[in-house]
Amino acid sequence: MTDTEDGLRADVFARPADDAPRRAYADWLTARGDGYGDFIIAQLTGQTARAAALFPSIAERAACG
Repeated sequence: MTDTEDGLRADVFARPADDAPRRAYADWLTARGDGYGDFIIAQLTGQTARAAALFPSIAERAACG
């Protein structure tokens, strides 16, 4: 991980009720070609079927709890 990624992830954990840090992290990942960014964006926008198609095992864990 880079210092930038560490900072973005720290923001996500520091503000769990706020989607803005997750969106910033997702945008950063997507800009680097990391498909996990698309997964996060799909979750944030309510595209659960798309999220499940991108990363089925992660979507299953998220649905459980």
